[in-house]
Amino acid sequence: AAWTAVAAGGGAAGLLLGGLITDVLGWEWIFFVNVPVGAAGIALSYVLLPESQDSSAHRGLDLLGAGTVTGGLVLLVLGLTRIGEAGFGSRPTLATLGFAAALFGAFVLVERRVTDPLVPLGLFRLRGLVGAALVAFALTAATAPVSVLVTLYLQNTLGYSASFAGLAGLPFSLCVIAGSVLGGRIAGRAGGRATMSLGLAVVAAAALVTAGITAEGGVAYALAGAAMSGLGLGCASVASTARGTSAVEEEKRGLASGFMNTSAQVGTALGLASLLTLAAIRTEALSGGSEPGAEALVAGYRFAFFLAAGVASLGVVAALWLLRAAKASRRR
Repeated sequence: AAWTAVAAGGGAAGLLLGGLITDVLGWEWIFFVNVPVGAAGIALSYVLLPESQDSSAHRGLDLLGAGTVTGGLVLLVLGLTRIGEAGFGSRPTLATLGFAAALFGAFVLVERRVTDPLVPLGLFRLRGLVGAALVAFALTAATAPVSVLVTLYLQNTLGYSASFAGLAGLPFSLCVIAGSVLGGRIAGRAGGRATMSLGLAVVAAAALVTAGITAEGGVAYALAGAAMSGLGLGCASVASTARGTSAVEEEKRGLASGFMNTSAQVGTALGLASLLTLAAIRTEALSGGSEPGAEALVAGYRFAFFLAAGVASLGVVAALWLLRAAKASRRR
């Protein structure tokens, strides 16, 4: 809960400062400002964090595995974005997706043969870990695109400033903090599976609430959806992290934690690439090839919100089915 709350606090500060920086200095500076922040983080880590290396462990670096899976993910995201630009059947799209599939296949072969794999394939046989990772994936795949599209809606459709759009994102981050505290308490009473399912259901409901926006207005829907989404994300993420790390032996919990974090980051990347692309396709279809108006843009946003609700609902299925199966196998 503390980890989720601190991360959400950083997100809240980033939203607010990002909007102010964009209005005052320009959007380019939201990238430049990360350089001193990153440098300060590196320096503080050496000063404040104790060394945690296990002197008895001698794991090598799986550079080939890291390269193939990273390249595959980059090409997959690029391929998904090209669908909206050139169409699914275009040569650039098919070639990019084909190369992504080839790199993922190479990653599996590498992980089977190296002494110290980046991701031991045996992890995928642990239903408790896989189920929790799918929940983490669904959470970010559903919430990240909605947050981005709401920001675009506030600025491009309603004409608000970047500072206001950043301020409007605060309910999400603050409710993630509240949800993480609440999720820990619910998990203690109802169990992790019920907590994850509840959080994902709230995220799905939040996307449906946000879909109430119109071209004329809808700030109340956006703010209410952001608050609900933050509560659901915070609640479910605490339970999924606890469930995923408890599915392995104590000495492998660092690896499981990395697996969970990676699942969440991949969910963000693929959710943004796919849902924003589908929103653009929907908008273009309604515009008939001409410059899209406010109505067409909002229709595209709403289409993506409905899809996000579907993604969160599929996460509920993963939480109920895979984690129930994992619980049954432990009993046997």
